[in-house]
Amino acid sequence: MLRTDLEVCLRSHLQITGMNRDDLNGKGKAPVNIIIIAVLLLAAGVMILLYAKGKSKGRYVTVNVGGQETARLSLDEDREFEIETGSGSNRLVIRDGAAYMSEADCPDRLCVGQGRIDETGESIICLPHRVVVEVVD
Repeated sequence: MLRTDLEVCLRSHLQITGMNRDDLNGKGKAPVNIIIIAVLLLAAGVMILLYAKGKSKGRYVTVNVGGQETARLSLDEDREFEIETGSGSNRLVIRDGAAYMSEADCPDRLCVGQGRIDETGESIICLPHRVVVEVVD
């Protein structure tokens, strides 16, 4: 009984859409599937190339506290920089052309674990202290 109901439903669907059983089985669809896969792979390749091309070594880091730029430091000069805010302090280290947060007295210290940054657009963020360090040209 259930099988015949499904067959009736399938026949009705095929008549309404103008399809046949071969369309449902995927016969005759291989060229279309290959074209779709090729287009998706090409698009993914283009996106990867654009992403890789867009990254470049930065020359400076900007230090923003509460949305205001407080310092602009060269990545070419090794140094340590204390960032004092109304809610605490962070220590930014610039060494070998990269910047990283070595110390922070915020509760979670997530900014310390964000690692080294040296490419344009990368950033280190400390939300509790409202500090953003960003690499720029």
